[in-house]
Amino acid sequence: QRHDTINAGHLLTIMTDNTTSTNKSTYAGQGDLTRLPIPSLEETLERFITTVSPLLTSEEKETCRHEVQTFLQTDGPKLQNLLVEYDEKGRAEGTLGSYVEEFWSD
Repeated sequence: QRHDTINAGHLLTIMTDNTTSTNKSTYAGQGDLTRLPIPSLEETLERFITTVSPLLTSEEKETCRHEVQTFLQTDGPKLQNLLVEYDEKGRAEGTLGSYVEEFWSD
């Protein structure tokens, strides 16, 4: 039984033609992707506590829980609202693919 073979030069030409024929950038379809949801402040803080707990002593865990509760009752909601507004504005203007995008790149 005979199998047709393609030489490396021909294969490279096929691959190059397929990848450059559309002239799209790597992120051309970024706006079509499903957006990441912003987790609630409570969910974020609970994940934070779960993540850092193995690294803390019992006393440090209690201090951490207290600080998280204080943050939840003071600055947290305002900062959460600013994040939601930032995401909504970026979505409406088409300037932001995800609420973490700009900060991830910094």
